[in-house]
Amino acid sequence: MVINESAPEDAALMDWLWKGEGIPVIRGNDGGVTRLEAPETVLGVCIGFVGGAEKGREGTGGRLADGIARKLKMLRGNWHGAGGLV
Repeated sequence: MVINESAPEDAALMDWLWKGEGIPVIRGNDGGVTRLEAPETVLGVCIGFVGGAEKGREGTGGRLADGIARKLKMLRGNWHGAGGLV
């Protein structure tokens, strides 16, 4: 189930939220999917959604989006530096 393509009333989304059934994934701008169990990758996808600079591209989302993307990058770097959470 791709959560960022699901409607709030989607039965599969409700099953995952209430019963824990299914495997939630998020689809990135490149079309690839990532499981939510990979937080650094999910943060990278979120950075791409916000429109901040990613993979050498210039930020295209304006000052607010670039600031949010910068904070998400710091979080991703701190997450990686700390070895993630158990």
